[in-house]
Amino acid sequence: MTKSVIFCLLIILAESATAAIGGGDNIDFAPLPNEFCNDDARQKHKNLLSQYPKDEGIIKLNAYFIGLCQLAADGNISEHEASIFWAEQRDALLQKRQTLKK
Repeated sequence: MTKSVIFCLLIILAESATAAIGGGDNIDFAPLPNEFCNDDARQKHKNLLSQYPKDEGIIKLNAYFIGLCQLAADGNISEHEASIFWAEQRDALLQKRQTLKK
């Protein structure tokens, strides 16, 4: 039951997570189960980091992504858990930036 609720929340989050992170750029990272640490997601992180190389929030979010994917690859956490942890950090960054804009 809990997994179903979390999955539904992630789908809702993915549908509504087009908030700006830097320079008006939109993030389309959808933390879907079993698709969080794939090549496409890694490339999106690399592209975002290369686009905003001095953005501390983007750097931290990228480092968090890399670390979580390594933990998932090592079997310490599931990829699904990694996606949830990353989404929490992303949401905190988005909320912080939205607050600063006001």
